[in-house]
Amino acid sequence: PEGRDLPDLVFDVPGSKLWDVSDAELAANLDKSEGRAFIALRSPGGRRAEETLRTDAVGPKRTAVPRATRAAISKAAIAEGLAAIIKHGVVIRQFFDATAVVDAQIDVARLAELRADPHVEFVEAVVNDLRTLEIEAPADRARASSAMSTTMADIIPDGISFVGAPSAWTYSLGAGARVLIIDTGYDRGHPDLPNTPLGNCTHGQFGGCDDGFPRPHGTRATGVIAALQNGAGVVGVAPGLSSLAMFHWGACNSALENGPCDAGEVASALNWAVSSLGPNGVINMSLAGPTNNGGISMGASAAYAAGHVLVAGAGNDGILQVNYPASYSSVISAGAINPNKAFPPGNPNVSFCDPLRPGPTSSQYLDVVGPWFIGDAVNGGGGWLIDYCGGTSMAAASVSGVAALVRARNPTWPNWKVFYQLTLTAEDVHTAGFDNQTGYGLVRAPLAVGFVPPNIVATIVSGKPRLTWSSVPLATDYAIYSKITPTICPNFQQVGTTAGTAYTDQSIQVTTFVGYDVATPTYTAVSYQVFARSAGLVGQASRVATYRTTLANPPC
Repeated sequence: PEGRDLPDLVFDVPGSKLWDVSDAELAANLDKSEGRAFIALRSPGGRRAEETLRTDAVGPKRTAVPRATRAAISKAAIAEGLAAIIKHGVVIRQFFDATAVVDAQIDVARLAELRADPHVEFVEAVVNDLRTLEIEAPADRARASSAMSTTMADIIPDGISFVGAPSAWTYSLGAGARVLIIDTGYDRGHPDLPNTPLGNCTHGQFGGCDDGFPRPHGTRATGVIAALQNGAGVVGVAPGLSSLAMFHWGACNSALENGPCDAGEVASALNWAVSSLGPNGVINMSLAGPTNNGGISMGASAAYAAGHVLVAGAGNDGILQVNYPASYSSVISAGAINPNKAFPPGNPNVSFCDPLRPGPTSSQYLDVVGPWFIGDAVNGGGGWLIDYCGGTSMAAASVSGVAALVRARNPTWPNWKVFYQLTLTAEDVHTAGFDNQTGYGLVRAPLAVGFVPPNIVATIVSGKPRLTWSSVPLATDYAIYSKITPTICPNFQQVGTTAGTAYTDQSIQVTTFVGYDVATPTYTAVSYQVFARSAGLVGQASRVATYRTTLANPPC
């Protein structure tokens, strides 16, 4: 396989430290995985990645998590490393060029020499405990006919309305975003879903285009995200996503109960996304497991560093448990609540979906919540049905759909800003502020998409500073703040409020306009910032406009 030069990679350290154990313990783990391992390469003589407690300056998680940095590695060093591990009896299954990690079959008898090789960062057993996150909803299915025809007018499912998606469609339908769904694949013949090109859905061990009944989990997730506004069936959160911008990776097995997923395929999908998903990417992973595989952790970090928004389900266990990939610092963790904004109850009457134990559905690093049950279109084996199913799979897909709407409306935004937009505009539905059961709250599509910073224009009218700005959708009013530098009033203080889109400060005389977002001048200057405000939100701040001034009576 071909490698490439790679920069430093900061990634979450597996909490169970799958690699940082004795040869005997690692060998025992490898026996359980039948000799299958993730092997991370490094530059010979380079410093091994060491665990540190790091708080992200920017990024999805605002908490300190154990992380490590794998030092930059050159293409030549990667080639040397690949040649070296082969000499130790390693059979390469897949090579991930974005992380210099190998999914391999190893000779356990030669484990000690492999671990001692200076080209090897770590060796860990591949743990395949990832599952798709869906439960059947027999009580809720009564709300939908089991034989609704695709000739019917579009139906907006309760879950789509729950996140307010229809109110966001005025501003964005998703066109311009690119979405990768890592799941059981996709039923390409579905008449209510984008007709993804074959080249976009032929990836993965379990296929990308042949997701079928009775466990069409990837098709369900696709429908929640992107079911078409075509006058038939249902409508997804982002119905304007282009079929050319939809990608599907068959990392999970739709033929088996609970849709088990292959850890190597999840890592492979993330690796592909780094270079091939393109701009404004959103990656949906409606799957979870309790093990932090280092190979997947590095893949998630690389995909995040490439600019993608990653979303995963927090898990259906009904306990405060750390699940992955949702709990990675690079991934938005989506929990779920019912339409009454309470936690979903236990449901013992499940059929082919994951069992659910009573209690809150969350992860230690939960970020936001979405709808628990949601209506979707699936292949019923004898016709197209509108069905109800639930779980944090559906919540994650809803959050991914809203992220796609945001990316489409704001194509220049970095991925961290999309995350903060989702959390800033979320509805606080549990205890005040952030909590481990609902994170920052329920995602609200119209505010996430439409509630953006005012774009102010600064002018001078009769020696007075005048600010005008574009109207912000869903804003109830605007608050104006000012500060006077360098020493008079150095902190922003509110000086006015208006329901309109203009403000003139009659208390200040100015001479010239200096600019936007300029550094603090050495002369006396007054700076203004406008905050759009909406119900329950502090606001969205505009850029700072600065004027030069002389003051006889400082207002502060």
